[in-house]
Amino acid sequence: MSIESAKIFLPKKPTLENVFQKVATAHKDLPKEPIFSEELGRATGDYLSAAIAYLANNGADPYMKEVGTTSWWMINQRRALTMVVNDMVQAAILLGVPKDQAAAYFSNQDEPYVLNAGRIVGGRLVTTSNVLMPLSFTSVAKENPIEALAMTAWTASQIRDAANGRMSIDPDLISNRAFATEAHFLIGAQSVMGDSFHVSEQYENIMNGFPSGIQSLPNEALYEGANFAPKNLM
Repeated sequence: MSIESAKIFLPKKPTLENVFQKVATAHKDLPKEPIFSEELGRATGDYLSAAIAYLANNGADPYMKEVGTTSWWMINQRRALTMVVNDMVQAAILLGVPKDQAAAYFSNQDEPYVLNAGRIVGGRLVTTSNVLMPLSFTSVAKENPIEALAMTAWTASQIRDAANGRMSIDPDLISNRAFATEAHFLIGAQSVMGDSFHVSEQYENIMNGFPSGIQSLPNEALYEGANFAPKNLM
């Protein structure tokens, strides 16, 4: 089942190569060099929505579709909040990460980061996600949509983990699941695109590190996600 409302961000016949075509047209006046602004914030939100919509509706297999659908549900429910950030370290500190950890783990300004946190709602623990998006995401999406979708798969895996309460079950496995999910997407994209598939060495290394995608992980890292049915999505 597809998410009908997600289709507004996609071209009529979405492919891996044209996935961002519709949002690029809507934001055609963005400056070439990304500058921190409300306009860039709106554009980044739309580009990320298009990427998640593609995973949910056009993912290569049921796993990728589940990752996309769950992420869409989390954002729809305001349990995953996205923000464009021009200083990842400072943003992490403002969200409660100790300064030394922020400096050590949030120094790359060109990659997204996900901060999952738990709070008590109605007597039960609910995990929410803060998604820090780099200024460069829209540029990456226009220049290499496969790498932007790969970033999104990595991000969406962690949002899925938050939705399924994995913070309190196996928090030490969240990072590896995210990289394996990223590899899972890339392997699926390569099988579709064949010789036209090209990514940077960084992404080749991720594929080599998880050659069977999510199935590269041990059984204890795998789980069947809750059913976030499309009929419940707006």
